[in-house]
Amino acid sequence: MKFKDLKINADAGVKEITWNGNTIQVKQYLPSADKSSIIQSAIQEADRGTVLDTYALEVLFDLYTVFKYTDIEFDDEDRADLYALYDKLEVSGYIDAIVDAIPDDEYDILQSNFEKIVTEYLSYRDSARAVVEQLSIFAPTKAAEIGEQLKDFDVNKMQEILAIAEAAGINN
Repeated sequence: MKFKDLKINADAGVKEITWNGNTIQVKQYLPSADKSSIIQSAIQEADRGTVLDTYALEVLFDLYTVFKYTDIEFDDEDRADLYALYDKLEVSGYIDAIVDAIPDDEYDILQSNFEKIVTEYLSYRDSARAVVEQLSIFAPTKAAEIGEQLKDFDVNKMQEILAIAEAAGINN
C-alpha cells in the first residue's frame, strides 16, 4: 500500500472567535514548518550579536504566533513598528484570546519547543565552539584592519610604558 492511498487529511480545521464584531479564524493545528518558522524568526530577530534580547524574543514569539495562527492580514504599515503592534494586541487582550483559541496541546508543543531551542541556542553561544566559529567568520575581515593598526606600533615605547607601570606597582 502506498501512503497516498491512505488519504490522510492533515487539516485540523479552525476555531472562530469574534473580536469587536469581526470573525477571526484561528488554526487548530499549524504545520511543523510554520511552527519552526515562528521559533527561528523570533530568535534571529532578537539576536543582537552579543546578547539575545529576551524581551524582544517574547514579543516576537507572540506576534509570529498571531501572524501564523490567524487569518488576519497584517500589511507592511502594520508591521513597520512591531513593538507598537505588540502593545496594541497585548493591551487589548487580543494575544490572550488567540492563544486561548489554540488547543492546549498544540500551544504547549510550540511553547516547549521554543523554550528548548532558546536554551540550546544560549548554551551554544556560550560555548568555546561558538567563539572559534565567530573568530573564523570575523578574523579574515578584521586581519587587514589589525595589520594596518599594528604597522605604526612602536615596540620600544610599549616596553617603556610597561617598565614604568611595573615600577609603579601596576602589573596586571
